[in-house]
Amino acid sequence: MAKRILFRTKTEPQDTDLSRYGPCSRRIIDRYISLPNGIDLRVVSFYPLKSVHPPVVMITGLASVMESSKEITRALTRDFTVHYLETREKKTSRTNGKRNFEIEAIGEDIALAISELGLDNRGYILLGASLGATAIVDSYRLLADRPLALFMLEPNASFKIPRWSIPLIYLSSYTYGIIKPVAKYYLKNYRINIQEDYEMYEISSRALDAADPYKLKRAVLSLSRYKIWERLESVDAPTLIVGASKDHFHNHEEMLEMADQLKDCTFIDLENHQRTHSAEFAAIVKDFLKELLN
Repeated sequence: MAKRILFRTKTEPQDTDLSRYGPCSRRIIDRYISLPNGIDLRVVSFYPLKSVHPPVVMITGLASVMESSKEITRALTRDFTVHYLETREKKTSRTNGKRNFEIEAIGEDIALAISELGLDNRGYILLGASLGATAIVDSYRLLADRPLALFMLEPNASFKIPRWSIPLIYLSSYTYGIIKPVAKYYLKNYRINIQEDYEMYEISSRALDAADPYKLKRAVLSLSRYKIWERLESVDAPTLIVGASKDHFHNHEEMLEMADQLKDCTFIDLENHQRTHSAEFAAIVKDFLKELLN
């Protein structure tokens, strides 16, 4: 195996061993890219020993951490160059005074990041999970160079924020240590089907533990106003939506409606997050591409 080279970002503590997310990678580069709008985003790029596939730009959910998609990256990085892009609501971003954490702003960042990464028109894949999947749809109309295909893992068409939680969210940047256990209790007992999909609770807990309270507050408050429907018509790339019907956190019926409205879309149900966040999902990506390119 060629020598692995690790470039480290010089900011808050990051994962100490990125090779566990891409153990077969020839090279891993951990860096920031500076966007023309003044935002700096962390990108971790995994380069395989050999790849004949288009590179993947991977964008995960609200405040999520790489650990939650570890099995996906481990499987994909065997055969694909993977650019793991962390969006502006995540703790790692340098927002330089910017206070907008709406999905439209995240989508603009993604479009600018694609240009900064130097990816060719129809020469790369966009892969998003949860909020990241919603954001790649929102970014699509802004892309100068469009993807070969879109892979969306449980995209949100809209976001249900309980009214009773709004005052707590406003206070959360000041009282996060108190509110975080309340949020975990609510998710575990009222929003997530832990008997059939405990992985979703673990993903959410990791995100809450890793979040920047101020960024998370601003992002969550903006979500209640968002609807994806008018953005779907701009998407002209072949699309795969993967859902988890046993997940009560994401709206399965809205995902089916999205699949119906998109021009060229396939829908697959993997039932729970143990399956959607595993090597099985990566295998589905490879099979979809093989059929698309043949």
